[in-house]
Amino acid sequence: MGSKGASGLNKVIFGSVAATALEMAKVPVLVIPPELSFRPIKQIVIAIDGKKISKHILFPLQELAIKFKAKVIILNVNSETKKETEQVSNISFEGIETSFREVPMNNNINETINEFIEKGDYDLLCMIRREKSFFQSIFQRSITKAQVFSNQVPLLVLPEE
Repeated sequence: MGSKGASGLNKVIFGSVAATALEMAKVPVLVIPPELSFRPIKQIVIAIDGKKISKHILFPLQELAIKFKAKVIILNVNSETKKETEQVSNISFEGIETSFREVPMNNNINETINEFIEKGDYDLLCMIRREKSFFQSIFQRSITKAQVFSNQVPLLVLPEE
């Protein structure tokens, strides 16, 4: 999907078609910023939250990385003082060069991810869309949905289910 993006009040009230589609999709969604030209995918960043990730969720990312012979960087934004890296550092992709990076959170998670992407030469950002309970959906904003509005590289969103 392309993401022209809504702005201001329209973004708050209506969201965008791409953001709405990725929230409802049962399959991976690739959201591409408007003025972006195609370039081969050499480095992929997967932003993780420290929660357990099933291997089958990561299968589309693994297939993409194999097809493009891309390196995968596992990025953990550490928003708390506790160590979250034990579980996530066990993520591995067979036959794919993989590295793990942890960065402290600046203002918010999305800004921290965007700063990391801007500093490196990354071609694709991948995030996992987690299901939220009714109350979570009311009181917690979706980090993945917010990323659609600010992303400067293609964004691959993998549904948790």
